[in-house]
Amino acid sequence: DHSVDFMPAACDALAQMESRCGRFVVIGNHDLIDSPREAVRELYHREPFFLMDRTLPLLIDGETIQIAGLFWSRYDERRGGEPGHTGRVTETLAGADSNRFTIALAHHPHAFDPLAKRGVDLTLAGHTHGGQLMLTPPGSRMPIGGGSLLFRYIWGEYRRGDCVLEVSAGVGNWFPVRINAPAEITQIQLI
Repeated sequence: DHSVDFMPAACDALAQMESRCGRFVVIGNHDLIDSPREAVRELYHREPFFLMDRTLPLLIDGETIQIAGLFWSRYDERRGGEPGHTGRVTETLAGADSNRFTIALAHHPHAFDPLAKRGVDLTLAGHTHGGQLMLTPPGSRMPIGGGSLLFRYIWGEYRRGDCVLEVSAGVGNWFPVRINAPAEITQIQLI
């Protein structure tokens, strides 16, 4: 975390995970702290497959779905030369088939809003560390704490019409303390 030095070992561990359909990653803010160019270069040349503002078809049991990956963005709209979530979603879904089931990987959960507007079926995100320092327990209907001050989506499942967002608390942190925000590795089964 915070250094590209961990990337080879992390990528090797992910590449060894069993998968029927492939392994995919997107970049997050912690990956860009030490050396952004080196982080991107390292991910491009390794497995799992690095998705950076693109959508790929994926054949599963004879049916084609799409998997999309968004590069890290901090803001909803363009700011300071950065395209923001809306711009990244537009670029990522250019040429995508809106009739196909689509899974989006987006480090920041606020990307869900423009993804849902485009009809993306399932968005998987993280970034929040489950709120990191929360006064209320996980899953509270009215979460109060650090995460509720910063994020619209903190942890768990959210819906906009038929579109679903799953925010994982993940295993990382900004500093080594979590209160009412336990680390997790999320497993989702699509049926």
